[in-house]
Formats: sequence, C-alpha cells, structure tokens
Amino acid sequence: MSKLTLHIGLHKTGSTTIQEGLYKKRGLALKHGLYYPIYSSNYSRVFYSVFSDHGHNLLINKQAGLDTQEKLAPIKLQSLGRLKEQFSDQRAPVTLLSGEGITRLPLLDVDALKSWIEQFYDDISVIAYVRPPCSLLSSMFQQEIRMGQTLETLIQDPPVIEYRARLDPFFKAFGDRMLVKPYFRPLLHNNCIVADLLNHMGFDDSLHSALELDQRNEALSWPATLYLSALNNRLPIYVDGKPNPARQKKLITNARALDGDKFCLPTPYLKQICDTQRDDIQWMEQKLGLSLADIDQQATDDEADIDTVIAARKAEALEKLSCEFHDAQKSLMAQRNSPDQR
Repeated sequence: MSKLTLHIGLHKTGSTTIQEGLYKKRGLALKHGLYYPIYSSNYSRVFYSVFSDHGHNLLINKQAGLDTQEKLAPIKLQSLGRLKEQFSDQRAPVTLLSGEGITRLPLLDVDALKSWIEQFYDDISVIAYVRPPCSLLSSMFQQEIRMGQTLETLIQDPPVIEYRARLDPFFKAFGDRMLVKPYFRPLLHNNCIVADLLNHMGFDDSLHSALELDQRNEALSWPATLYLSALNNRLPIYVDGKPNPARQKKLITNARALDGDKFCLPTPYLKQICDTQRDDIQWMEQKLGLSLADIDQQATDDEADIDTVIAARKAEALEKLSCEFHDAQKSLMAQRNSPDQR
C-alpha cells in the first residue's frame, strides 16, 4: 500500500528545517524507506499554481511575469506533468510532501488537491503543527517585517492568527486523516520537530539520527528587528511591484548578525490581540484537546504598555547599532592602513 504524509506547516514551526534537511538528504532518507520527491523542497508555490484559480496573484509568480491566468497556464500544465511523474515514481513505502504556505496562501482548492493526490496513494494523512497564539504573534510580527512591513504599522494593525481559516478546509476535506499538533518542544518526540514528524510516520529514531539535521533558529533580536523595520520605512523592498534597486541584498542575513535580547512583545499587548481572536483560539484548542495558554512560552513578565516598551527598545537598539557602526568603521580603517593594502 502506498502511503503519503502531507505536511502543511503552519508557518514558524520548523518547516524549513524539515524541508531543506530531508530534501538535501533525500538519498539517505530513501535508504530508510522514506521518499522525498525531487521536484521541490517546498510544495507551496507549485500546489497553488496548479490547484488554485488564483495562482497568478502570488507575488512570486507576479515577479516572474506570470501575472495572468493565460501566462500561468503553460506553467501549470508543465508543473502538473512533473508532479504526475514524481508521484508515479514511488521509490519507497512512504512519501513525504511539505509546504508550510499551503494553508496561508489564498483560495487553494483543497478538494481538487485531494482528488488528484488520491490517484497515486492509497493511504493519505495530513499533519500540521501550530504555535500557541502569543508565540505565533511574535513570530508573525518578525515575518511581516522581513517581508517589508514596519513595526509601527503592525502595532496599529496587528496580524490575524486565523487558525480556523487555514486549517478547517483540510479538516473538512480529509476528516480524521487530518492531525494537528502543538509546536511546543517538551511535547515533541525527542524535543524535535523533525523527529516528531518522522515518528508520526512510523519511523524509528535511527533515521533521524542518521540525517544529522541542524535545527535552524531564525528568530531576530530586538536591534535586528528595529533595524529592518527602519530600513523598510526608508527603503521599501518593492517599488511599483518590483524589487527596489536601491535596497541592498541580503539585509536579513546581515540583520541576523546583530545580537541582543530576543524580539518579544509585552504580554499585555499580546493578550489584547488574543482577546480579539478568542473564538478562533478556542476552536484550535478544541481540535488540540488542550489549553494553548498552558504552553505559551512567549508571554513575558514585562507588564509595560507597548509604547513604553518600543521607546525603551529603540534607545537600546540605537546604542547597539552605534557601537556596531563604530567597530565596523574602525575595522575598515585598520584594513586600509594595513601593509597589504598599501
């Protein structure tokens, strides 16, 4: 019997570690009986391009000039053919597909996706991991800033959690074959998202040990977050829908080098946002069978209001960035004055 596990995220739950790790070491995984198709490490874009009528609205497709249904049509046919080839070539008892954006991008026809996949697999299960709301909100703030938003804009108009909107279509389509689990390390098998997913699929710990995957931690510090936010305000990522040529590339990579306290919004502000989304949180808790507040580690002891916290963090970040700039200038002058540069 051919088995497929479809991992659908959610965002900020270690999906990149799963995708890049298993994709790069798919040969090793295959020896253990797990097939990770070579088509892509992340199936978000291809699934939306193929199984949604609105794939041409995806930013990544727009940037590639595929901004109408007519322009995208030949790519959809080509992608569908490649998917069919990959799915037909089942090299192991278990296949894994992952796409953390599958639930976030708009208007995916889940029923169409399900019907198509059922042509190739007898046993299909779907799994999603979810962060508790305060932890998720802090991650969403950072993600939006990485994508070009400013902190000030987000504070005025916070992200929406949308547990139900992202997951309910999969519950309706797949029924009891849909599983949702909390992204909380003490509850994960071996405290690891990859180990937990492999364990869910029936693999013992030998595969996880053999993979030797690095756990990726992409959380930004307060100075890094404020630095990116200020740049987004001054130098937007996109101008008229196209990449801004005046903006330096790899800014996020550079920002990660700025150390400091981990970005974390104050508890009162996070709870205020959660209170506006209480029904959605309760729906998620019913599906999980636990209280998300009990495992939400993002809440802090900081009881100050959001404006006070931001003002204090900006002062700290300015001092940090001033020191970083001073040290960079000092290093540059030393290089210019070195014998090798004369």
